[in-house]
Amino acid sequence: MKKLFIFLPFFFILTINSYADQLAWLTKDEVKQAMDYINSNEIGEVILFCACCDDDVKVKVTVNKIYYRQVKDSKEYYEIVIEGTTAETKPVKKAVDLAYVHIKKDDKAVCLGQEMGFKCDPCTKPFDWYE
Repeated sequence: MKKLFIFLPFFFILTINSYADQLAWLTKDEVKQAMDYINSNEIGEVILFCACCDDDVKVKVTVNKIYYRQVKDSKEYYEIVIEGTTAETKPVKKAVDLAYVHIKKDDKAVCLGQEMGFKCDPCTKPFDWYE
């Protein structure tokens, strides 16, 4: 029983950290698939929200540009970058984790990574899209 109490804190730490960077770094094939999806669906707005993260707030972004770039110090991985503005007209230029990018589908905000068929856990069910 004593071993169980020693192991539990490590288990919870691993569980919490397992949500980090699920779809932040993508292979060349994955990034091409993501860009094809993004371009064919003409995504004009997203909600950036990491429900797994403490104190993260939903930020709605009007998208000006979505592109990919090679991850610094890596020849194997790429990241998706979103440029746009918030409702308060604050500029946004951010490399994103597709598990925490939400797009509008009907009247709900759904996880972009899941919509593309990638395995990820956005830590939230679809939620109401807000205008």
